[in-house]
Amino acid sequence: MAVTDVTPEGSALLMPGDAVKIDATGKARLIGGSCASCGTKMYPKAPVCPSCMSAEVAEEVMPDKGTLYSYSILAVGPAHFDKPVKLGYVDLPNGVRVLSHLRGEKLTIDKPVRMKLATVGHRADGVAVETFIFEHSEE
Repeated sequence: MAVTDVTPEGSALLMPGDAVKIDATGKARLIGGSCASCGTKMYPKAPVCPSCMSAEVAEEVMPDKGTLYSYSILAVGPAHFDKPVKLGYVDLPNGVRVLSHLRGEKLTIDKPVRMKLATVGHRADGVAVETFIFEHSEE
């Protein structure tokens, strides 16, 4: 699957760097890694495999659906994030666990979630902060 670097249009500031890219259809994708030596998959992609220490780590597009493993709702947090901040771990079907912002009132552990881009707050200068989030999915 071909992906390109995310270049936000307008005023949005995208987080977290090159770990999110846009595919040929315009859909946001998480970009992780896969170790050629031992097969360990990771997000985000690391320069060295955390399992076997090999430097043979290739870029890999991560699934955009997963299962909510755990979450917390925080009343306080960085000034540029909307409150409350919902954060949680999502288990992807390829064995990777991702820490993510979450959206929705129907968040339930062990239930399906899907990834998309969303605004999670605004900087002091008014610039929107966008990143990937996972939200409840009926699938």
